[in-house]
Amino acid sequence: MKRIWAIAKKEFRRYFTDPRMLAALFLPGILIFLIYTALGNFVQGLDIGSVEPDYSYRIAYSDNYGSEEEPALLTAFSSYLASSGHTGESVFLPYEPAKRGEMLSDLAEGELDIVISFSEGFESILEEGPSLSPTRPNVDIYYNASHQASEQAYSLLLSLTGVYDAYTVNASIENPNVGGESFTMNSLFSFLFPMIVTSLLFSSCLSICPESIAGEKERGTIASILITPIRPWELATGKIVSLSVLAVLSGTVSALGLIASLPTMLGGMSISLSPISIAGLFFAVVSLLLMMVAGSSLVSAFAKTIKEATGYLGPLTAVLVILAVLPMALDLTPIWFAFVPFLNVIVCMSSVFSTPVSILYWAISIVESLLIAGFFLFLTVRLFRSERAMFG
Repeated sequence: MKRIWAIAKKEFRRYFTDPRMLAALFLPGILIFLIYTALGNFVQGLDIGSVEPDYSYRIAYSDNYGSEEEPALLTAFSSYLASSGHTGESVFLPYEPAKRGEMLSDLAEGELDIVISFSEGFESILEEGPSLSPTRPNVDIYYNASHQASEQAYSLLLSLTGVYDAYTVNASIENPNVGGESFTMNSLFSFLFPMIVTSLLFSSCLSICPESIAGEKERGTIASILITPIRPWELATGKIVSLSVLAVLSGTVSALGLIASLPTMLGGMSISLSPISIAGLFFAVVSLLLMMVAGSSLVSAFAKTIKEATGYLGPLTAVLVILAVLPMALDLTPIWFAFVPFLNVIVCMSSVFSTPVSILYWAISIVESLLIAGFFLFLTVRLFRSERAMFG
């Protein structure tokens, strides 16, 4: 254990006392903040997709608005959909004001898309003139943000409220959302989080692993270490432990840069995660990082120079980015995808914000990732024992 710690301290000393090494560790985080802040305006306009053109919206509205005709707001809603090429027939369901609680329960369960509550005599007050009434007419529009159709219908209805004049919207409620978090926001995070995390972690590995192993081979210093009483597995373990810590530090700075840029990139949207979700993300990121560090160390031990190691590892960045966006385009929740290395952990991270996967899926993915990291470590130790690999 002392020899492993000695190797780790040697790596820490070399990185933390060299300004160039420190720049390689922490500069990516600063660049990420600048780049993603600049991209914020573009991401705000990102199209997550629309509901099917033949989808039938289900909207319940209170029947106390003071007119036997369909409310002007719903007429405008139907007209807009028809003009935009939407072929689905919207269903408008009047309900008695006393049953609003039941309607909101149906909305929360996804059986309705929108619940509208008009104030007493809404239309008649507008026709007579709001100035003759002691209170201004009001319309409350409830929606379920966790459902795409409900969220989009709510946005459309708010944009169409100009069909009325001299009235208020949502004046009697604090939060019109009866569901979970925004479907759009979760879709953004399920797309962005795995892609950014994998690229950040691998860029950190790419900046430190070739230098630590292939660089020492190139300079001849690793040969001096191997002629000491240290065992190859102790050297390999010490290297991977220290590189993992350094990669975590670099990734933390990059993550801080990402977090600082999120308010601009996501237009002020926020998101909250449960403790279980945070713990799951932690283990997923750690297992992914260990795989990357162990794999990068293996490639660096095989390569003779830093340039050669970087050349081998560089193209893998594009592969990981492609794997990171696959959960957005394909259904990867079936259990057998949990046995696909790298992709399984990416699906787990994405599932926190979108379609959840089972605990078994998480367990298989994380355990398999740790086993693969151990296998990479085993192969790295074998290479350290090979004179041809170390000195050839």
